[in-house]
Amino acid sequence: MTGFSDGFLILLSGGALFFGGWTFLERAVYQDYDGERQPFVRLLFSCTFTLSAIMLELVLFEIVGILSEPARVLMWDVGVGCLIAILVFALPYYHCFRILVVNGVKLERAAGGALVFLAAFLFALWRMGVHLPMPREDQGLFTRAQAVSRLSVIGVCMMAILSGFGVVNLPYTYLSFFVKDIRDKDLQVLQVELQGAMEALTRKKRDMMVRRMEARRLKELREEQNASTRFSLHSFIRFGSADGGANGAYHGAYETVNNKANSSKGSGFLGRLVSSVIQSSKEEECEGSIADMQLEVDTLQELCSSLFLELNDMQAARDRALLSRTCEGYVKNAFGYIITVFGLLKLTWACYCLVFRRRAGVGADPVTRVLGFLLAYINVHVDAKLWTQYLSLLFIAVLMALNLRRFLITTTKFLRWRGGSTSPTSLVLFITELMGIYFVSVVLLIRPNLPEKHRGVIAKALGGDIQFEFYHRFFDAIFVVSAVFSLFLLSVHHNSLSRPASKPYMD
Repeated sequence: MTGFSDGFLILLSGGALFFGGWTFLERAVYQDYDGERQPFVRLLFSCTFTLSAIMLELVLFEIVGILSEPARVLMWDVGVGCLIAILVFALPYYHCFRILVVNGVKLERAAGGALVFLAAFLFALWRMGVHLPMPREDQGLFTRAQAVSRLSVIGVCMMAILSGFGVVNLPYTYLSFFVKDIRDKDLQVLQVELQGAMEALTRKKRDMMVRRMEARRLKELREEQNASTRFSLHSFIRFGSADGGANGAYHGAYETVNNKANSSKGSGFLGRLVSSVIQSSKEEECEGSIADMQLEVDTLQELCSSLFLELNDMQAARDRALLSRTCEGYVKNAFGYIITVFGLLKLTWACYCLVFRRRAGVGADPVTRVLGFLLAYINVHVDAKLWTQYLSLLFIAVLMALNLRRFLITTTKFLRWRGGSTSPTSLVLFITELMGIYFVSVVLLIRPNLPEKHRGVIAKALGGDIQFEFYHRFFDAIFVVSAVFSLFLLSVHHNSLSRPASKPYMD
């Protein structure tokens, strides 16, 4: 391809990816957010998304050979360099700066505080690789290999956790074998429980409101009696002071109180004092009753939330059971068996690599191995080299699409889950950082799946001096642990759907 066509293709694909990132951010975050939208935050996200997707695109271009080699090398250098600059310097600094400004810190102090945080972040990033196999430091600390190696530790960990959960959750979601047959009677019993708990909660809140009104009335009555008592005592003291000085005041007040208390009317100073003490005792008793009611209300609220979630899960399981009996359900079930076989092979291969310490990236790529196996047992005369190239392209394209789809779906769910309690600006900046780290790790881990002649280009683009074997072992270890833990959680969740029906809540 000529230089003009290379430049046109790069600009066209970059513009399309930038527009896609901008649109995704608008629909995933800002659609339900009416506050101020930061243009620079959207620019950072779209640029990071564009650079990340361009790296995946360049992997495909390496296999197909669409761009000329100098153009691909230039794009690798510019793309990886700009992405590292954004992830290591721009995003941490600006994120801290925005947090300080939002919390009322002046711009000058916010800029200084962000610089201090950036220095701490760089130090932590450097210390993270002290006990890990990292590139040699004699070539420099601020090199592409050093940055990619340290960022990939986080990205590989994140990828392994998502992959381990997906390899267990997808078969559970698609296979009809795990579908629970939820009866209408079970749903009705749970609905009665939830209705009873909500009615009890309503009654308890109403009773607590009545008790609070009573406590407020007793408090007002006690304050009125205290004011009346203070007024009477002040009057008696003034009366006694007129008859004989200070001693006469107290003596006169004491005699008057005794006389009033011993009178048959019982409405004097001492009577009001006793009544005030009784009102205080009633008020304390009422406050204690309110505290007990509040504990009961909190317990009932937790019970209602638990029953509501359980009812929602049972309703979803019932809908899933109905779907499994349709044509779409049969297709999903067949696809589920394919995913199950692939997941078991992936888990087995990961365990094999961990136990026997098999080196990653040595030998032919998976497509070449599978094609060679088929040609050995099937007498078909084809151009193995040509088909290997096209099948490798298809295999890598599927891997890229699945990784991109999984990340976008996970990001959307996370943003909608945390969108109501966290600032969208902070969320977008945090997700932008994770996105760049994730796709750097995708390119690093996808290298063994490429034909051998293209692996050196990927290694050179990422910095050259990278311990690829360590990251594959690290991925396999976390992948196996994540899969086992996800299997345990899904087992608990699956068994909870078949619990015996309990009695409705009775107050």
